[in-house]
Amino acid sequence: MQKVMVSIYSMFESMGQRPSGDPRERAKEIFRKIDINNDGSLSENEFIRGCSEDKEMMNLLNSLFSSINGEK
Repeated sequence: MQKVMVSIYSMFESMGQRPSGDPRERAKEIFRKIDINNDGSLSENEFIRGCSEDKEMMNLLNSLFSSINGEK
């Protein structure tokens, strides 16, 4: 999860933008919320469900995809 968040933040930085906060701390926060069965790992289902329910994460991803596709 930390690698994912660091990568997302890096992509934004390469486009001259920077999401707020520390990507590693954000990853820990998201992980705690989406590890539904508290086993210390994420299934694909937990990851997808958790990310889709996190509004800030979805905003980041939507913004990233729009930037990649040349949309504003």
